[in-house]
Amino acid sequence: MDGYVDGDEYVFTTDHFSIYVLAEVEEAPSLKDPEDKGKSSTDDIPKTGDGTPIILFALLAILSGGFLIFMIERKIKLSE
Repeated sequence: MDGYVDGDEYVFTTDHFSIYVLAEVEEAPSLKDPEDKGKSSTDDIPKTGDGTPIILFALLAILSGGFLIFMIERKIKLSE
């Protein structure tokens, strides 16, 4: 779409009505800069997630389920 900048506005002509968005695309900084030597692209990424080992919770769930089954069977045998 052809247009021109007039002060703080971008002027263009169209033959239909629609919603338009003007966006600016910024280039990502290059890691080849001398200041960035030694930095990897993952240095700026925040650490997310949880480091808790899931095996502990799985083992607890299995033991709880086994204890629950044991108690139900014991109650059934005692009531007979």
